[in-house]
Amino acid sequence: MAKLRDLMNTSVVMAGPDTTVTEAAAGMVRARVGSVVVLQGTFLAGILTERDVLRAAASGEDLSVSLVAEWM
Repeated sequence: MAKLRDLMNTSVVMAGPDTTVTEAAAGMVRARVGSVVVLQGTFLAGILTERDVLRAAASGEDLSVSLVAEWM
C-alpha cells in the first residue's frame, strides 16, 4: 500500500491577493500544481484553484489585470 508521502506534492505556490490571475496561473503551470495559496503577509487569505482560473477566463475579464483577490 502506498504511503501518503509517496502520493503528495510538496511544491507549494504562494501569491498575494494583489497578484494577477495570469501570474498566479503561470506559477501553477511551472510548479505543476492545481492551486495557489494566497497570503496577506503571514495571514492565509485564501486559495486560488484551477477552477477559479477557469471561471475567471470564462468571464471575459482581462486576466492580466484581474487580481487573485477577485477570484479566490
